[in-house]
Amino acid sequence: IQEEWNSGSLKIKSVDDFIDTHLKRLKTSTLTSRKNSLRSFKKHLFGTTDKKLLVSDITHRNCRVVYDTMRNAKLSQATINTCLKGIRATYNDMYKYGVDGVKEELKIERGLIKKSRPKIPTILRTEDYLSGVDKVKTQLEWEAMAIGILSFALRGLDLVDLFKINSNNIDNIILNMVNYI
Repeated sequence: IQEEWNSGSLKIKSVDDFIDTHLKRLKTSTLTSRKNSLRSFKKHLFGTTDKKLLVSDITHRNCRVVYDTMRNAKLSQATINTCLKGIRATYNDMYKYGVDGVKEELKIERGLIKKSRPKIPTILRTEDYLSGVDKVKTQLEWEAMAIGILSFALRGLDLVDLFKINSNNIDNIILNMVNYI
């Protein structure tokens, strides 16, 4: 790596060299994550990981190219987020260290990094229940559905706990309910 201190600027040849030389202070897991982000970015930008990534290669346009390539490869949004956030963190470290050619911190274009939102199940409607009953054909399916409905009626009581219930528990519950009413 060619290092020259020239009026507060650090001259390096590539992002790869910067990571190897200046980010050794990071804990091992973070350093590994940064290297993985770099490798992924290069793979989806150049089609290979052999070429070194220059500082000038990290642009908004190239971040978009990498995003589009990763989406076309059907990679998950979490994988894309990890890659782009790692590149952004490395670039911003280069800015902090005063690397020549880095004029400002990198802000990833809106829409490239998205929160992964899990699908929230909808509330079971009466029509859904009746449709499910119509599809049941075997005794095993009936039993499974009955256990599911019982678990729902017991406010999500775990199946393991359900088998631990004995008649004494039920008698106590009924007795308490009678006293309550």
